[in-house]
Amino acid sequence: MTLLRLAFSGIAAAPSASNDGPAYGSGNGVVTTGVVNISVTGGTAPFTYSTVATAGNTVTIVNSTTAAVQFQRNTVPGADYTGIATCTVTDARLRTATTEIIWESSGF
Repeated sequence: MTLLRLAFSGIAAAPSASNDGPAYGSGNGVVTTGVVNISVTGGTAPFTYSTVATAGNTVTIVNSTTAAVQFQRNTVPGADYTGIATCTVTDARLRTATTEIIWESSGF
C-alpha cells in the first residue's frame, strides 16, 4: 500500500488516501475478493473516488466509484492472478490523493 500526501495552501488540509488491502479471493469460476476500504484523511468533503486497474491480470472492479471496492475475476483450477489498482480521491476543492491496492485471486 502506498500513501501519497499532497501539499496545498489554504485553510483545509489536502486529502491523503490509504486502504486496508491487499484483497484476496479464491475458488473456481467467478471469484470476488473481500472489500477493500479506502480511507481519506484531510481534504474537504464531499469526496469522489475512482479506482482503475493499472497492472497485472484483467479484473473487474466492483463499486469502482465508492470508498469500498472489490475485485472480480473468472478463475480456472490451479491458476493464480494478481494485479494492482490505483484509487484516486478528489475532494470538493479538486485536490487529489492516490493509493495503490494489490489484489490476488486463485483457482483451486
